[in-house]
Amino acid sequence: MQQQKLNTSKQDIINMVDSLKEEYNDEKYNLYFKEAKEELLLNIIKPFGLAKILFDDRDGGNVTTIHNANKNIYAKDSDKYNRDDYDSSPNTQGNTFKGTSKKSVGSNYTKSKLNNHNEIVDEYTGKLELGSNTSPDHITSLFQYHKDGGYMQSTTEKADFATDTDNLAVTNRSINHSMRDYDKKEWMKKQREDGSLNEKHYEIDKVKMDKQLKQSKNAVNNHRVTNLEKANYYTKNIGLTGLKEGMKMGFQQALGLFIYELVQALLQQAKDIYQNSFKKNIDDTFLKTIKDRFTEISTQVWLRHRDILMAFKDGAVSGFISNLTTVIINTFMTTVKRVARFIREGMSSLKNAIKVVTNPPHSMSKSQTYHEATKIIVAGLMTGAGIAIEEPINKFLTSNLHFLENVMGVNINEVLSTLFVGTIVTIFTGLVIFIIDKYDYFGVEKQVQLEYVMNKLNFSKN
Repeated sequence: MQQQKLNTSKQDIINMVDSLKEEYNDEKYNLYFKEAKEELLLNIIKPFGLAKILFDDRDGGNVTTIHNANKNIYAKDSDKYNRDDYDSSPNTQGNTFKGTSKKSVGSNYTKSKLNNHNEIVDEYTGKLELGSNTSPDHITSLFQYHKDGGYMQSTTEKADFATDTDNLAVTNRSINHSMRDYDKKEWMKKQREDGSLNEKHYEIDKVKMDKQLKQSKNAVNNHRVTNLEKANYYTKNIGLTGLKEGMKMGFQQALGLFIYELVQALLQQAKDIYQNSFKKNIDDTFLKTIKDRFTEISTQVWLRHRDILMAFKDGAVSGFISNLTTVIINTFMTTVKRVARFIREGMSSLKNAIKVVTNPPHSMSKSQTYHEATKIIVAGLMTGAGIAIEEPINKFLTSNLHFLENVMGVNINEVLSTLFVGTIVTIFTGLVIFIIDKYDYFGVEKQVQLEYVMNKLNFSKN
């Protein structure tokens, strides 16, 4: 009988513990749904809402790199190739390449090659040509020099290269026009419409061409952008664009949190109005009620002002670092604008994860910090995936729902894609985080569940 009582007592405890575990799971799932609703609003506001307004993302990032310049991708118009910067601008001595005056280096170079019969030996073919049929050619094209770092230099330095006679050769005008901005070796091997190569068609003397190319190489080396000039260019531009991107990212994070808190406060007031009528006291006037409601809203938002300022600071740091990271990547490969967004949002998540690990709340154990950091990184990756699918979805909507492109000045397709992608990202983020909690690699959930049950049973940790 006593044994039966004991067994029953044990079973009661087991049932109670199981019941408390279920209660814990119910609370946890309710928290998941609450956080999912909050995350949905934040996703729509920040990475898929404000980001489109605040950031002007472009292929290749915000700082022109030599790798991108060689693909004719420039971060700003002033970096783009402008031939006049080279052949119409005065050099250090005040001379220009173009023109017919005494200060025209191109014209004077051609005159220096004329014989008494106004003839010139073509410096690529060796043929004797009438001076009037020739023109001075830049052996290494100004366009190629520009792409290899010339864009970093001042117009005077560009003009110094354009007027260096070691990079000039007089040739038949038809050859000069055919060469355009091609690399000379590439041009010689280029096939013409009749199937012949330029080298054979124009009867280029390879020995003479090689001599000119060697001379040009020395000229390029004398003028090319130095490592110090590169360092100055990148330091200045990374600093300026990093500051700009940092301010934008900080503003995005702060404004996003502000809007989120404002929406929450408005929803809370709307709920209160629905449940308790518009006026709280029967004697309240309409204007006083409006004033009181807005006072409550502003008070609720103001309570988070420190968090909003912290969001700005963290966002600014993330924006600066993501800009630097994008520049580094673009020295080796060209990033498309979606990648720049992915780096920016991913860097924000990575920074938050590092912050949790390196400076966790006092109440959080080491395993809990790793657990939370994992979830933050996963959320960042999900946002990145959303960025990847956003443009194709927008294109699909635009191609199939033309009538929604401009409704009262608003592109409804943009709004729909933002809402759709924000929702998808939120759902999948929640799902993956749920799986992380389910498998509980760091043993955090089991520990939290145990503490919950122990607290409910009023057991001491000791």
